Amino acid sequence: MYDWQVQIQQPGYTQEVEVYIFRQYLPDERQFLIKGGTETKAVKKIERPIRTDELVFCLLPDQETAALLLQALEKKGFPSPNNNFVAGELIATKKHLDDMRSLVFKQPKPLVLKKEKYHE
Repeated sequence: MYDWQVQIQQPGYTQEVEVYIFRQYLPDERQFLIKGGTETKAVKKIERPIRTDELVFCLLPDQETAALLLQALEKKGFPSPNNNFVAGELIATKKHLDDMRSLVFKQPKPLVLKKEKYHE
């Protein structure tokens, strides 16, 4: 079995947002979470096309509602993978800036020139 995937679709004729959650169950079969995750439905490749409303995890009325759902998940401690990526980038950028500051603003050691004696 494979990891779950989420697919979001917004049909062009409506503002509704369709959320699909599925995984490859067998080489020729996908398993969908349906009815808000209370049931699963297996679909073989040869059975397609199938009515997509039978495979929808949930149907949201618009993008604003989808955004509210994402915000609520983050508040409960479910950060999005993008947030983890951005946080990692910020940490790397901070380390880079610290390195640059240490190079630029570091007090250099005084350069001591030794006088050499020349022989004539």
